Amino acid sequence: MTVREIAELEDVSVRMVQRYISEGFQGKKLPAMRVGKSFQITEADYKQWRIACDFERPESEPQPQVSQVGSEDSSDPIAPPAPSFNPWPMAADPHGQLTTTPSEHSCNFPHPLACEQHRQEQLRKQIERLRGYSNEQQ
Repeated sequence: MTVREIAELEDVSVRMVQRYISEGFQGKKLPAMRVGKSFQITEADYKQWRIACDFERPESEPQPQVSQVGSEDSSDPIAPPAPSFNPWPMAADPHGQLTTTPSEHSCNFPHPLACEQHRQEQLRKQIERLRGYSNEQQ
């Protein structure tokens, strides 16, 4: 698979896929092989990366059964709640309206909570870089 094909599948730019290869998404790099001036990604590596980034579940893993409210059988495992917002850098609402500020229904901005989470992580990294150590090392 090429970088352009991955970009179309993920609905992101070609440059974003190149960042996934070089920097990774949440610390997980997309494995790719350099062929000439371009990158080639095997389909198996792409699927493994999507699973590692929690974009999809492994095929062998059974889907959890969620019990209906008011049902007599309460022994079914309850699935953990999914986050209420799309992870960075996905649009908050792909079919939403164009906005100039982060909004839950924006097609050009991520969800406001995702922005806040990203801002907090960037601030933590900046403080760690300025101090020269992380809080976990103390």
